[in-house]
Amino acid sequence: MDKGQGTRAEEDALTYTKKVNGLFTLLTDCYSPTCTRDSPCYSYSCPRTTRKIKRLRSDSTTLEKQSHGLWCHSIPKHILDSVSSKERKRQECIHELIYTEEDFVKDLYYIQNTWIQPLITSDIVPIDRRDNFIQQVFWNIKDIVAVNDRLCEALVSCKQQGVISHIGDSMLKYASLFAPFVAYGAHQVIGKFNFELEKKRNARFARFVEETERKPESRRLELNGYLTKPTARLGRYNLLFREILNSTAKDNPDQEYLPRVMAMITEHLVKMNQEIGKSENKFHLQQIHTRLAYKPMSAEEDLHLLDQHRQLIMKGRMRRKGNATTVASDMKVFLFDHYLVFAKIKYHNHLEFYKVYRKPVPLDCLDVCVPDSRAKLSPYRLSYNKRLSVTTPAVTTGPLRSAVSDLRKSRGYAIAFTCHCKGGSFTLTLYNSSASTQMAWIERIHEQQKLLET
Repeated sequence: MDKGQGTRAEEDALTYTKKVNGLFTLLTDCYSPTCTRDSPCYSYSCPRTTRKIKRLRSDSTTLEKQSHGLWCHSIPKHILDSVSSKERKRQECIHELIYTEEDFVKDLYYIQNTWIQPLITSDIVPIDRRDNFIQQVFWNIKDIVAVNDRLCEALVSCKQQGVISHIGDSMLKYASLFAPFVAYGAHQVIGKFNFELEKKRNARFARFVEETERKPESRRLELNGYLTKPTARLGRYNLLFREILNSTAKDNPDQEYLPRVMAMITEHLVKMNQEIGKSENKFHLQQIHTRLAYKPMSAEEDLHLLDQHRQLIMKGRMRRKGNATTVASDMKVFLFDHYLVFAKIKYHNHLEFYKVYRKPVPLDCLDVCVPDSRAKLSPYRLSYNKRLSVTTPAVTTGPLRSAVSDLRKSRGYAIAFTCHCKGGSFTLTLYNSSASTQMAWIERIHEQQKLLET
């Protein structure tokens, strides 16, 4: 190569180098020195991890298709040709009911074998609270296994018929035993609380959770995802039955059986939703009662949080702005069926604790409004004894509208709470992160005040 050619090659290389402005990471190796092909590093964006996840997803999809497939692929062609298109659709729906039931039971056994059993036989959780922890987190899941394992066997035995004539009688027998679903759903909020708290307090348990959730048999699903499967399964039954009924002949026994099954499951669902609401309300009231501290000489007993008729309507965080004498801070606001309570937040041992700020306000002494100013256009104002009134603010355009929007984002969405109690009145302005949260608080307070009027 002569000198001229060498110079041109160097110039071309230099020009090419200047054009390079990035890397295609999927074609590179990870920068971490501890990352290897056999043991990828922690990062989700690691090229090796990304390729492995895509491969696992592809393999999982293939295995699922091979495992379940379609009903029409599982029977001889001459049988398939002997049924109508409507009956084919019905058989596919029944097939879906059966294989999803098999999957559900497998997931229940996964919880028992991969989570409960190791926790029982090891010292991941200290022995003095191990049994109670396992009971609180997993509750009566064994009772659900006992029922649905037998149901699954009954449904799978129907597959031997090739073309399944009916499944309603089997479902009717076991749907009457679905009461454990109700008890499980009602306790779920307590189980989740104990699980999350143990993860924060117990480093060994947190490692066990992380390692277990990364196992292939966990299918990249967190334990919380598996713990919600029983309640989700109960809600799915009627959707499957409805599809089966739509393709079932009028003279088929399932036309009698399945509506009865659906009515029973609907009854379980209604009861479960009611019990979940009661359980969550009672649990949150107990937690607030335990963690709420009052100022000296205050009347703690006035709230009666453990009263059986007490209700927590709404709770959430709001921001209190600072001034020359105070520092900005988050406040916890509790709306009960009779009082509104403001509290400062303190943390101890991974739990929130609350100290009452100002005086709890009876709802019949509360006035709620959105401060009205040019910088914060807020048309809503209401009080417990007044109808919701709306005034139309002046329309802003151009730079003023932009300034209002920017100020709202930076300061938040204000609510002014005014107490008109005999012992002394006060106004406290707190800020929400969004307009929807702001209006939700105002509407819920207004609704509860209207209920107190009746």
